[in-house]
Amino acid sequence: NFNSRQLLSWYENRQLLPPFRKIPQSIRNLRKLKSLTLMHLDIHELPNSFKDLKNLTYLNLSYNKLNLTEQFPIFRELPSLKELHVIGNQYDEEIIRAFQKEFPNLKLHYKLKEK
Repeated sequence: NFNSRQLLSWYENRQLLPPFRKIPQSIRNLRKLKSLTLMHLDIHELPNSFKDLKNLTYLNLSYNKLNLTEQFPIFRELPSLKELHVIGNQYDEEIIRAFQKEFPNLKLHYKLKEK
C-alpha cells in the first residue's frame, strides 16, 4: 500500500539534479499564446522554436536554471513581449542593463526587489 507519508518522504528527499526539464520544439504550435508561466521547472534552455511565439506578451520563467545571456537572442525575437520575469536564473548585470536599454518598454524582472 502506498500512503501519503511515503509520497511526502519521496518529495522531501528528491534531488534537483540534471537532467533538466525541456520544453518541446512543438511549443511553436501555440502561436496565439499570449501569456506563459513556467516557474520552478529546472528548465536549462529554451528551444529555438520558442521564437515562433510572436503573440506572447507576458512570460514568466522565474526560478529555473537558465543562463539569460544565452536566452536573450530568443527574447529579441518576441516582438509582442511586454513583461518578462526571469528572477532566480543566471545573469550578467551588464548584459541585463544593455538588454533593458535595447528594449526600454519591456518590464524586465530579473531580481527580487530590495526592501
